[in-house]
Amino acid sequence: MTVWRVLRYWLYIVHRWLGIFACLLFVAWFVSGLVMSYVGYPEAQPARRYQALAPVDWSQVRLDPNGLLGYLQLQRYPRELRLEMLFGEPVYRVIDWDGTHTTVSARSGERVGVTEPEQAVTIAQSYAHARGELQATITRDQWTVPGGFNAWRPLHRIAMDDSARTEVYVSARTGEVVLATTRMQRFWNWLGAIPHWIYFTPLRANPPLWRQVVLWASAPGILLAVTGIWIGILRLRTQYRGWKNWHQWSGIIGGLFLLTWIFSGWLSVNPNGWLSGGSPDAEALLRYAGHEGAELPVDFDKLAHESARTVRFFHIDGTPIAALVLADGTERLLDARTAERIALTDDRLIDAARRLMPDHKVVERKRIEAYDSYWYAHHDHPPLPVLRVAFDDPQHTWFYIDPATGLVLDLLDDGARRWRWWFNALHRLDFSWLVQNRVLWHTTVWVLCLAGLITSASGSVIGWRRLRRKSRAKA
Repeated sequence: MTVWRVLRYWLYIVHRWLGIFACLLFVAWFVSGLVMSYVGYPEAQPARRYQALAPVDWSQVRLDPNGLLGYLQLQRYPRELRLEMLFGEPVYRVIDWDGTHTTVSARSGERVGVTEPEQAVTIAQSYAHARGELQATITRDQWTVPGGFNAWRPLHRIAMDDSARTEVYVSARTGEVVLATTRMQRFWNWLGAIPHWIYFTPLRANPPLWRQVVLWASAPGILLAVTGIWIGILRLRTQYRGWKNWHQWSGIIGGLFLLTWIFSGWLSVNPNGWLSGGSPDAEALLRYAGHEGAELPVDFDKLAHESARTVRFFHIDGTPIAALVLADGTERLLDARTAERIALTDDRLIDAARRLMPDHKVVERKRIEAYDSYWYAHHDHPPLPVLRVAFDDPQHTWFYIDPATGLVLDLLDDGARRWRWWFNALHRLDFSWLVQNRVLWHTTVWVLCLAGLITSASGSVIGWRRLRRKSRAKA
């Protein structure tokens, strides 16, 4: 027996036995992937949260940010500091750089403790504009299993008496609405994100285990797709009938997509850190702010005539800012000392951005007015225009800055750009020319997914029929 015949024999054996089991998983992935194209995993909606908040009652504010930060004994300015109402009382929400969340009354200066279930129901009713009833106080469930909710646990889950059967999650630590789901979202996610991401609560609650399951569920699929393409080429002239014919031609048409889609899905958990990108660290953002100390002067008498649902306090280029967030989510930037409007210029933001990486030179500054290959809209809509500032560091880092608010929105380095192409482009088809034509994008997704679905479903039928024949033969 020649080497080629041995190789071909094992090629067929590997493909056949992998396909019997993996094709069922592929069927679930393709169906759930189509569902996810239209219904995403439930997430918080900041705009709706702002609408539910009462306007800040300036007359009750007794504690200024300087007094607050001194009371908390912070060594440097926190990552986030905002003022808003909670049960008719103004409170400061403070998030430190280590992720610690603290809520302090702006009237009494006392820390706000645990939110009781009855209070959580009231908060949820204001959010959803419907009557609510406490279902449970939980650590996590199917919709709050991601680690991003850790800072707010435990959570009160309140069922609302509305037509959408909304369930609102209120943090027992801070009294904030952190998530809301509807019956329709929950239903479709059991057919979408949950099977697609293998996002079952007991498994996802253990991130290292979940990551290994995704890696080892996807890796054999890559081998299956490679062997399938190879066999398809070898058997191109062979005339099949029935399910084998469907399997052959759908595999020829969609085989390359199947391979790139499974491979990019395997990369989604970033094996070996190949696609790791950086993020702005505390030191860089404090340098950009132009102020590191734990103080911020505010003249509340001058701000008192302003209406806001939330007020964010921060520095830009050394200037203390009070950003007033309105009910619709828009912001007005005021000098916290004078209450005068601040209009940020591109030159000023670029000068501040130079401090993000003081050891490297700015090699490009660009105001982006339209979406491009790296700043684009797909399932979300990032703001436009934005400023892009590029540095000459070894990772070729780009920072994106919102010229309206001065916020650093994102960081893209070589790792993040690899993620953009190797995962987003290959797995979500986030090619700029394609996502800008939504009809073409949806058509492409449906055609490719149906080809992959036919390949997988026919492979499952062929494989299980073969197993039945072997079973009967042995009997």
